This record gives sequence, C-alpha cells and structure tokens, in this order.
Amino acid sequence: MAYCTQAHIEGEFKSVTFTSSSSVTDADIVRFIAETDAFIDGKVGRKYVVPITGASSLLILRTIAIQINAARAIKILEVKTGDSDKDQ
Repeated sequence: MAYCTQAHIEGEFKSVTFTSSSSVTDADIVRFIAETDAFIDGKVGRKYVVPITGASSLLILRTIAIQINAARAIKILEVKTGDSDKDQ
C-alpha cells in the first residue's frame, strides 16, 4: 500500500497533470512513490513494524510522502522547463 497517490502529488500543483508525455511522466510519479515508500519503510522500520497501519500515523506518513515526491517533481520541472515557479 502506497503512502500517497499520484492525485495527492498533483494536488500540490496548480496546473500540472502527469501523463505519459509530460515533463515528469506518470511513470516517473509511480516510480517516485515506490521509491519513497521503500525509503520511509526503511527508516521507520528501524523502530516500528512496517508498513504502518494506524490512521493517524498514515496521515503523517502521507504528508511526508507527498512532500518528498512533489519536491522531486519540482526539481525535474525546474531543470526541464527552466522555470523555477513552484506553482506550476
């Protein structure tokens, strides 16, 4: 179970939709989500049983996952478009 979805990440942007032909593709987002989930599980799993299932804990991890993945997308968009406007 992923901590966030593509829709959560798209919600961080005003007018960006990730498709197979966008600067950051939907496949990139799927990969980012999987990598971030593994990273979070690796860090959190040192102290707690993962995957985390508690409702409150999942909300916290969702927020962290969204922020990590949105930051990765922003970094790529800035490089590919030359636009540092974070509200793309």
